[in-house]
Amino acid sequence: MKHFTFEIYNDEAFDAACNRIGLDYHGTEVLVFHLFCAGEDKERCSEILGNINHRFPESVFCGVASNAELLEGRVTNPIPVLSCMIFEKSSAELLYEPDITNNARQKAEHFADIINERDDVKAVEVLICNTGNTTLDFIIGLEKIRRDIQVFGGMPLGHDMLGDPRYMISGGEITESGVICIIYMGRDLYVNTDYTAGWKALGKEFEITDGSSCTVRGINGQPPVEIYKKYLGITDNNDFSANTSEFPLLVRKGGGEMLRHPENTNPDGSITLDGYVETGMHARISYGDPETIIEDINRRCEALYDFAPEAVLLFSCTARKIFWGPFINNELAPFEAIAPMAGFCTGGEISRDEKSGEVMWHNVTLVSTGFREGERHNKGKAPKVNVDTVSGQTSLVKRLMNLVKETTKELEMMATMDELTGLYNRREIDRIINETSDIMSEKGQPVSYLMFDIDHFKKINDTYGHDIGDLVLRGVSEQIRNCAGENGGFAGRWGGEEFFLVLPEKSSDEAYRCAEGLRRAIADGSFDPVPHVTISIGVITEEPGKGFGPDKKEMFISVDNALYEAKNSGRNRTVVADK
Repeated sequence: MKHFTFEIYNDEAFDAACNRIGLDYHGTEVLVFHLFCAGEDKERCSEILGNINHRFPESVFCGVASNAELLEGRVTNPIPVLSCMIFEKSSAELLYEPDITNNARQKAEHFADIINERDDVKAVEVLICNTGNTTLDFIIGLEKIRRDIQVFGGMPLGHDMLGDPRYMISGGEITESGVICIIYMGRDLYVNTDYTAGWKALGKEFEITDGSSCTVRGINGQPPVEIYKKYLGITDNNDFSANTSEFPLLVRKGGGEMLRHPENTNPDGSITLDGYVETGMHARISYGDPETIIEDINRRCEALYDFAPEAVLLFSCTARKIFWGPFINNELAPFEAIAPMAGFCTGGEISRDEKSGEVMWHNVTLVSTGFREGERHNKGKAPKVNVDTVSGQTSLVKRLMNLVKETTKELEMMATMDELTGLYNRREIDRIINETSDIMSEKGQPVSYLMFDIDHFKKINDTYGHDIGDLVLRGVSEQIRNCAGENGGFAGRWGGEEFFLVLPEKSSDEAYRCAEGLRRAIADGSFDPVPHVTISIGVITEEPGKGFGPDKKEMFISVDNALYEAKNSGRNRTVVADK
């Protein structure tokens, strides 16, 4: 297998490219051409592809509008880039649908049926014009493709992002709402694809309270533009997309995370994204951390080098180019050092999750795909980006991001911890209760809950003052924290002088012993000048297969009743609730 890349300045450059390809083409190999089209000159790009069809009539070829063209480890001038992969032992087939604005999922499933019928399919490249909700439907439909087949690709984007059309060309036909799929087949063909990001979460977590397709209408019940205005000072204006390119939304879906770049704002305060969202997703504003991005690129390059490809295709989000500015080539150059590379800056990237089989729609991401026929052949060490090459340009950014990172940690701590006692606050312990319950249910293990409060705490405050009362709270909290640590549990302040302890994998008898140990430790402790401090405890256990339901209402009532019984029967004692 061989991979040739060219910049097509003019007719002479095209002829020279074809002549070079002709030296290695004998009529039996399979040629796959990509033309990454600069600017709006669709007719010129269509002409180039027509000439390719004339010179190499049996080849697979297509064209894609590009925000920027990539080859030889760099972003080129706005000049069409031609990529030609020559497969000696493998084959390829192109599927084309000019319009997916109707019946998108059915059309994708039809493609999937065709792909699944082919022998030795290793990967499918997907090039798709983003049409919003129909794009999502098509991507979901592609999940019908066999799980052992890799899926990768990107979405076209014009050079000025918003003004230029997002088009593709296949067979002389130009589409702004279609899909091209290239099927790569061969027993001796090996394909390795993955994605890298590098953006980190910033600040608090939000919930998307109203979102569908590519539009977010509500975040925590507020118009999304207000969130960006409040936390980043980015207002609703013509520069919104450029200003937010460095601060995309990081959304969680299942066990994975995806970045979502805000494309533009709407009169109602909603935001259109270069990617889909759903109501109920959790999201955080994120930021690009140069060192983390480089680390991710280096990890990917090491894995790709070990794969030893003979050709590499890159699909890099335009937001990454905006983020790096003139230093974008730092993250591209190592790929060329591995194998001849070509690609384009996209308006969205596509990859498949190996574990779930889900076809993922990314933003602000770099999808890289390596091809190889036959055995691996590599020498030396994997190329890497040297952090020092960006240290001067990004030193201020790194310092600011370090400040942001540390401040974010403190804010996250403040958001989950009770300031006085250092235990989890009620909101966080409530979240822990539900999460632990789900995990223990899946593992078939019990989980026990302890609710307790300090006996006669009002009398302590009235007699010694609130400062001493706070000292007692902190002292009791220290004993609770020790108990949680010794038993693999989680401790929180429920409110006032009430506390809650979650003990995973503890039976009712084990939880009772833990409670009694804690009760005795506090009763025997020193809380000078208060002569004697005791607690009353209620205990309840959630047995495997006998959960309390998603709201845990029954559990809270039962353990609270057990605590009430402990206090009414003399205090300084533990009562186990009957479920």
